[in-house]
Amino acid sequence: MHVGTWPLWVNLLNSDGTVTNVDSGLCLDASNAATSQGTSLVLWTCNGGTNQLWSQS
Repeated sequence: MHVGTWPLWVNLLNSDGTVTNVDSGLCLDASNAATSQGTSLVLWTCNGGTNQLWSQS
């Protein structure tokens, strides 16, 4: 459950393939580096892992 204002996402995809929350500076991260459908997404300290790299088409 989310309480308060929604996080602001600007320029969703960074040039390095990460998606960073403007307020927290944290990266969008696939929990436990999972790749299956239904994997939880979390905000995590940016670490350059493949579970934090995204692409858009």
